[in-house]
Amino acid sequence: MMPAPMMHIAAQQQVPNQSQQQPPQAQQQQPSQAQQASQTHSQQNQQFLSAHSDQNQRNGLKQREQSLFNSYVYDFLKRSGATETARTYLREGDIKLKNDGANSINGNGTTSDNDAQLPDAEVPVQAPEGFLYEWWTVFWDIYSAKLNRPGTMEAQRYVAAEVINSQ
Repeated sequence: MMPAPMMHIAAQQQVPNQSQQQPPQAQQQQPSQAQQASQTHSQQNQQFLSAHSDQNQRNGLKQREQSLFNSYVYDFLKRSGATETARTYLREGDIKLKNDGANSINGNGTTSDNDAQLPDAEVPVQAPEGFLYEWWTVFWDIYSAKLNRPGTMEAQRYVAAEVINSQ
């Protein structure tokens, strides 16, 4: 018979550690679970970065759309003779201007005293009265025709055709 301290040492030597107790398949699963957790974390990061990138693209698109809209509003104000309002809007808005060198904009966003006229807006659709005015005219004409108010014959025909097509 072994003395008590020796039995304690022998008992400790016989107790296998946890990795020895588990079957070989379980030992293989532990690294796999760690890898899965790492992959899941990596996928979450990728999804976050992708969503963040998509949001930045949408924000960039919104900024371009807003800048284009501001440019059309400025163009409308200028064409309709609201010079002081257009000048103020030019200072406060994000407006794309034609860079033809005819009119310069100072660093503070205002025209110099030498400039008699406001600079032209850089807008894709050039219309004699301005795009917003022409768009409004067409909208109002069709809206009036829908309400059976006097409007142009073209608008009345358009509304009649829409009614026929919807039936």
